Amino acid sequence: MSNVPNRLESSRAQRLLVLLEELNLKYEIKTYKRNKDALAPQEMKNIHPLGKSPSVEIEIHGQAPFVLAESGAIFEYLCDHFGKRLIPPRVNPELEGKIGAETEEFRRNRYFMHYAEGSLMSLLAIAAVMLSELYPENDGCIVIPSITTIGLRLQRRKTSKMPLFRFSSSRLLA
Repeated sequence: MSNVPNRLESSRAQRLLVLLEELNLKYEIKTYKRNKDALAPQEMKNIHPLGKSPSVEIEIHGQAPFVLAESGAIFEYLCDHFGKRLIPPRVNPELEGKIGAETEEFRRNRYFMHYAEGSLMSLLAIAAVMLSELYPENDGCIVIPSITTIGLRLQRRKTSKMPLFRFSSSRLLA
């Protein structure tokens, strides 16, 4: 199997590379320059109709290659197939076969997988724009510590039963 992560320069796609390294999967990175309007170039639209980044071209021996886009979907696919150790146990054995049998840790991980790219990312994007307007000389340097601080505070508050630095798929997205 081989993977080809497609990423735009100046993007958050590096998280995908961290996951591929963690899973010890082979990959060949393709990086594309943004257009003058900061959007994806036509080459990325040839890979995915919306020019999504990151996207991953997955080639499995004996099967037609396919493309996955959206960080959460890519992470779930790769972890489901190659990184089971990064996903908390899904089902509480005592409740097997029943609705709501998922473990608390699994539900929390799933929540943070989607929260990182949904609710949180829109807030961080707004914060990045505001900070870049307030401190243009810093060229985004303030945003990274801010993101880390916000993410850690949220994780501490939401995951009091779970060790803060347990490595899981949702922690890579945040």
